[in-house]
Amino acid sequence: MSVHFTRRQILKAALATTTLTGIAGSLLKQVHAMEPPAANPYLTGNYAPVTKELATTDLQVTGQIPSDLIGTLIRNGPNPYGEVKAESHHWFTGDGMLHGIRLEEGQAKWYRNRWVNTHELRRKRGEAMEQTPGWDLRFNPANTNLMEHGGRILALCDGGWPYEISPELDTVGVFTYGDQLKTSMTAHPKIDPRTGELCFFGALPFPPFFYFYTANPTGELGAILPVNAQGFSMMHDFQITEHFALFMDLPVVFDAGYVEKQTIPFVWNEGYGARLGVMPRAGGETRWFEIPPCYVFHTLNAWEDGDIIIWDVVRYPRMFATSVIGPIEENNTPILWRWTIDLKAGTVKEEQLDDRSIEFPRTDPRVLGLPHRYGYAIAEAFNESFAGDRSLLKYDRETGACSEHSYGTGRSSDEAVFVPREGSTTEDDGYLLSTVYDKATDKSDLVILHAQDFTGEAVATIHLPQRVPYGFHGNWIAG
Repeated sequence: MSVHFTRRQILKAALATTTLTGIAGSLLKQVHAMEPPAANPYLTGNYAPVTKELATTDLQVTGQIPSDLIGTLIRNGPNPYGEVKAESHHWFTGDGMLHGIRLEEGQAKWYRNRWVNTHELRRKRGEAMEQTPGWDLRFNPANTNLMEHGGRILALCDGGWPYEISPELDTVGVFTYGDQLKTSMTAHPKIDPRTGELCFFGALPFPPFFYFYTANPTGELGAILPVNAQGFSMMHDFQITEHFALFMDLPVVFDAGYVEKQTIPFVWNEGYGARLGVMPRAGGETRWFEIPPCYVFHTLNAWEDGDIIIWDVVRYPRMFATSVIGPIEENNTPILWRWTIDLKAGTVKEEQLDDRSIEFPRTDPRVLGLPHRYGYAIAEAFNESFAGDRSLLKYDRETGACSEHSYGTGRSSDEAVFVPREGSTTEDDGYLLSTVYDKATDKSDLVILHAQDFTGEAVATIHLPQRVPYGFHGNWIAG
């Protein structure tokens, strides 16, 4: 079974998006005003793709790997296969590549990296892969995130269906929940730590534009609910609380002028407006709350306090207003903000929590949707100069303090994943795992910190045989 959308449906979606705000045609004018850079920084340095798939058990370790870390850290990110056009290549469109490091019995058992063998990649490799007209959900790079739920590991990308992956990083194939998934699937699903329920949304290029899905702990889909957003905006992340699903309908919107291009078909349009949606997870209408225009890729966490919802996010003033190749634009610093939604009064309060440039926020997964004390993020992740060292930050919501862990000169971290220590009950009693690029060696390490000794020395450093390019997300697959 294959879901596809015709060119007419996609074009009608673009017209519907602009007509709703009375600004038809303005998006295409914006596209024509943007020019690609002379050189593409997303193809150089540690953004550049690696070309070899390796498998090695000969890993050198500095320090001692904790014996209770039994599982595999798997990271996902864009890694273009073959030649690309530098002048039009967008960072988000590279083919998905997985990097896995297996830890067991206090040892680093192996490192492997594999491209996700998607329909798109198989066609690039010369296989005859028939594609249905319009939006064929099988054809996506599966390059953004990785999760385990219901006994399956899925490689995720907002632009289509997920791909199931084996524990050894081999591609099993497209996964559609038994043909029940009729839309794309977000790259940022949430697992409720209280119930094990999976929550996610999927997109369509025509009304109602987004659907909300749930799956029980064994991976069986439950109710499928329409979100009823205003248009086909680039909703990348969302959040859940105990009783609600929270959505962001922000002014990065679909543009038909990009459909035939290699760059992603979404651009900034401030006239579209911005709004937050609150939907009961048990079912019901989505309530929309107007906010000033902005953009958010990633949220830290959200929780309820009576009729109040508190939602911490990494907020940009705008996105894709001038850049056609990636998220870095001048004077567009991503900063930690808080939205406080008063359901009874029907209002939203905005508050800036910090002034540092950050991205890729994470919490202990045991407090997702609940009040958290600690949050973690990468400093200077999207630096305008594409240079500098990327340190790790730890926020303490109770005291307001922010600590910094520097990995040293010329060393830069990607997103850190928190893994609770075996038997722990305290929120920061666990390990932070991140791949750290070393410019001097042009290779990467897996660095393990203890979150309670955040500014101290690493517990262990596992030296990898090659670079792990700056990517998007990863997760710890226990067991």
